[in-house]
Amino acid sequence: MRRRLLLIPLVLVAALSSCRANRVTGAMELGLISESTEIELGRSAAPDIEEEYGGLCPDPLINACVEEVGRKIASVSHCSQIDCRFRVLNSSVVNAFALPGGLVYITRGLLAKLTDESQLAAVLAHEVAHISAGDGTQRISKTMNTNALLAAGVATAASKSAKDAREKAAAVSIAGNILSSSASNGYGREAEEHADALGAEYVVRAGYPPQGITKAMELFQSLRSARVPGVEEFFRSHPTMERRVDEVTKEIRKRFPDLPNIPLADNEEEFRRRMSLFTAKNKAYDKFDEAKRARAVGQLARALQLVNEALAIQGESPLFLGERAAVYLAMNDDRSAEADERRARELAPPTYDGRIGWGILLLRKGDFPEAEKEFEAAVDLRPAHHLGHYYLAESRYRMRKMAAAAEGFRTVLDRTEENPYVDDARRRLKEIGGN
Repeated sequence: MRRRLLLIPLVLVAALSSCRANRVTGAMELGLISESTEIELGRSAAPDIEEEYGGLCPDPLINACVEEVGRKIASVSHCSQIDCRFRVLNSSVVNAFALPGGLVYITRGLLAKLTDESQLAAVLAHEVAHISAGDGTQRISKTMNTNALLAAGVATAASKSAKDAREKAAAVSIAGNILSSSASNGYGREAEEHADALGAEYVVRAGYPPQGITKAMELFQSLRSARVPGVEEFFRSHPTMERRVDEVTKEIRKRFPDLPNIPLADNEEEFRRRMSLFTAKNKAYDKFDEAKRARAVGQLARALQLVNEALAIQGESPLFLGERAAVYLAMNDDRSAEADERRARELAPPTYDGRIGWGILLLRKGDFPEAEKEFEAAVDLRPAHHLGHYYLAESRYRMRKMAAAAEGFRTVLDRTEENPYVDDARRRLKEIGGN
């Protein structure tokens, strides 16, 4: 996917430089990223990264479980003053990662493979350790040191100074690309082993058996041997697992020689109860994933069948209703799409996809002002994604707001090379005379 970068004043970069204490060692360090900027960068990039993994899992039971364990870990970590947030991504891919500023993610696919709470604690502790060590922040700083244009974009995203939608989309995209790369490719062997050791400390201090760390690593190895889909992605960001099992075991013995005397929590019965309910619901998510893939390749009857099966298992899920509405839209069954979108909105605040779907319905009805409001809300949710910009520009084109429409279509060309949006954006620009 193409990413055109817009020039942003480099003077903003100077504002990012600061002297701050390393959270783990306490030593003062001069860096390009202040703590407030770190938090803002992570949270500005989060929506697009979440969308790459299917959005957030809407299951309140499993989200509460992950949040509870995560907060135990965060409270004993070196970043206890940061408001760490723990989120489950609605993806069958096996992965976990953290963004600077306290956002920690685990996928539905990985969560479904864990067998006890200590493994979950180990996974979350490893990611919290990356935040404590500032690994994501250091990755951004290194990139900024070697690429002034990226530095300017990061500065703009962090400072929120980009008022222009096209400029903001470019800036947020820059920050997101850096952080998404870190999530996919990791930080290298030294940083991963350091996160293992630090994570082991957090696990024990939070009251969990440290064996959960080695059990989690052994689980990943078994998943890899079984060629479970998505596991290779995890191993790109968490390499050399065989050696790390031995190293972390030595580190636990070194740091906690009196480990048998540490009282360890035992919440396994409640954890297993929650996970059994989650596993049953996971079958519905598998059908939801299949439905999205079928819709993407135009197999609309198959997609409708699958999403109906998911709803039969799960009940009235706003996520599944939204997907069925998208299928109905593709089938030009606007009445059924509107009914599902309305019900989804009654159950939960509209998502990015929900805003897009509802806006398309309004466009088809000819209610361009209301469609514009819906697409504006979508762009606010995901400023770097091309789809919201395309439909926002289209609604403005229909209202004859030609200057604003032209700028929106140019943003589409900045953000993507995918058809049909690029072809349509170019066609509209030619009609407007703003190519």
